[in-house]
Amino acid sequence: MSESELKMLEKLLRPHKAALWGGVVGWGGGGRLWWTPSSISGSTASAAPAEMSLTDLEGSMAAIISVFQKYSEREGDKHKLKKSELKELLHDELPDLMAHVKDQSTLDSLMESLDADGDSECNFQEFMTFVSMVTICCHEFFEQEDE
Repeated sequence: MSESELKMLEKLLRPHKAALWGGVVGWGGGGRLWWTPSSISGSTASAAPAEMSLTDLEGSMAAIISVFQKYSEREGDKHKLKKSELKELLHDELPDLMAHVKDQSTLDSLMESLDADGDSECNFQEFMTFVSMVTICCHEFFEQEDE
């Protein structure tokens, strides 16, 4: 990505930064997202959430980032998933998919295939590759179901 493209992306994301990269995001009335900054969400003060109008795709991006961070912050490097964190994430967040995985070697093979840089951990880019692959497979499955 060029420097001008990065600046444009930053300008587009800046208004949604708190919702996408910090704070607690939830659904409000009328299909609107609300967010509460992390500094407020941990307190007992009853602050009314500020409503933001995020698109479905922006909300989905925020959810993916939030799920990754929820598991990556548990051990070691908070920007990477250890094998145990990835396994927990898959079991908790994709239980129907994981019901079809019958042995540990399948999970080990998945981790190896995701680990593009060979550091035995899953960074966000590697995680997004996995999410994209699974999403593409789901899309193809549902296309075939419609025919």
